[in-house]
Amino acid sequence: MTTIIAIETDEGLTFGWDSQITAGWHIYEGEMPKVFTNNGIIFGVAGAVLDASVIRQANLPSPDDAGWDIDKWVTNKLVPALTDALSKRGALTTTSGKIETDSHLLIGVRGRLYKVGGDLNVLRRADRTYVVGSGCEFARGALSAGATILKALEIAAQHDMATGGTLHVHTEKELVAA
Repeated sequence: MTTIIAIETDEGLTFGWDSQITAGWHIYEGEMPKVFTNNGIIFGVAGAVLDASVIRQANLPSPDDAGWDIDKWVTNKLVPALTDALSKRGALTTTSGKIETDSHLLIGVRGRLYKVGGDLNVLRRADRTYVVGSGCEFARGALSAGATILKALEIAAQHDMATGGTLHVHTEKELVAA
């Protein structure tokens, strides 16, 4: 799958991720980054490549229209827009009336981080440290022991066969400016 890390501090957001794509027994370096921006919003997608492709190209609402309550905007505007885009491409499933996706998302907007789970729930962590993907437990453990984002990705790559390739670490400003 992958490992994506995002940390929110008073100085801003920092994202780290690997570039390996794992499909069954095939492993290769991905050309499209797992962390990208769309309409000024940063997305980190761990899971289905289709989900990342759909989100990358989706027509999403602008965070400029959010007003002061960015949490409300993410829950009531952004996630429904993502749900609609994923649904139109057949990237969502419904089990017992519950909508699900094959991915976990990290979203950065206006200096705040959000995790959107496979059931499209939105959460914020009190410790402002987010990790998703198959190597997430290794990376979280490394971060808890004081590792940098890059070192945590290296540790995840050592222990998780679906994490690897080129490792990237970028700030919110670098990602939005790209």
